[in-house]
Amino acid sequence: MVIARNSSFQYKGKAVDIRRVGRELDARYVLEGSVRRSGDRVRITAQLIDAMTGAHRWAERYDRELHDAFAVQDEVARAIVAILAAHVKRAEIERALLKPPAAWEAYDYYLRGAEAFFLHQNRRTKVSLYDARRLLEQSLAIDPDYARAAAVLSWTHFHAYFEPFDGDYLSPAALDRGLELAETAVHLDARLPQARAQLGHVLLYKHRHDDAIAEFERALALNPNFFDYRYARALTYAGEPARAIEVLEANIPYGQKIETVGKTGGCPIPAPPRRVSSATFSGVRCYHQEMACGAGKPQTNILTIRGTSSRMTGKTPAPSNTTADTKTSSTQYLSPERLKSFWED
Repeated sequence: MVIARNSSFQYKGKAVDIRRVGRELDARYVLEGSVRRSGDRVRITAQLIDAMTGAHRWAERYDRELHDAFAVQDEVARAIVAILAAHVKRAEIERALLKPPAAWEAYDYYLRGAEAFFLHQNRRTKVSLYDARRLLEQSLAIDPDYARAAAVLSWTHFHAYFEPFDGDYLSPAALDRGLELAETAVHLDARLPQARAQLGHVLLYKHRHDDAIAEFERALALNPNFFDYRYARALTYAGEPARAIEVLEANIPYGQKIETVGKTGGCPIPAPPRRVSSATFSGVRCYHQEMACGAGKPQTNILTIRGTSSRMTGKTPAPSNTTADTKTSSTQYLSPERLKSFWED
């Protein structure tokens, strides 16, 4: 969580103990800095401090020509934000190593389980899914209060509900288990954005669209730098594709472009996406543009998706009552209605 600047400004110009600031703001790390000007040059210094111990984790100095104050401000802010993430992550790893052996073992199982689940999203096999689940369950067995493990474990149960592997496919019990674990994760750590986002995702498939969006918004409020592409999906399902596009555009990596391969009905056709976030963007934008170009009557064959997976065959569970035929060839053509049920993890 990033503390709002209005809260931190109360300490501006004061000589205060960083550890006291950390306690009062409930912050683990504090970024401290100063600005000095000499003629048309400016020197900006910044240092990252562990608010628990008072130890310095990182420091840097930036000397710039002050031709455009706003440009200098933006440049330095981007540079600092980019490097802070790495230093905070390193500090957290070092802190984790100091935890008791049992807690460290739980963390190890969590890392292995999260990595296995990430690999499953490419492999899409029953074995890969259950391997990830087994590791995450071991993490929670060692540390039942581990919110991150509960959040990712919830995601595995959602995949079991969504993927046609066994009896959990489209089983309300599998979805309920996913909801239970997501709620547990939030209960264990209400300030964990990943837990809030996972709860929002499962609530979406329980047809509780407003509650789902509220959870995603809470996740963003906890950490403005956190983003989960599934938030855009929730907005689309709730009938707000234009807002979903705004959310995705604001979080597309700098410099990344969404390519098009042609037009249909006067609307651009996005090229086959290479990333899930780009895929979601392409799908939502295409849906929204088709609705606009077709005056509320979406065109057909608007999106080309290359490759096949279990998502493209059979009936796909969706949070709305939408159905559409699918093809199993190497090229899939989807209508806008299908977009609401296609972009699944």
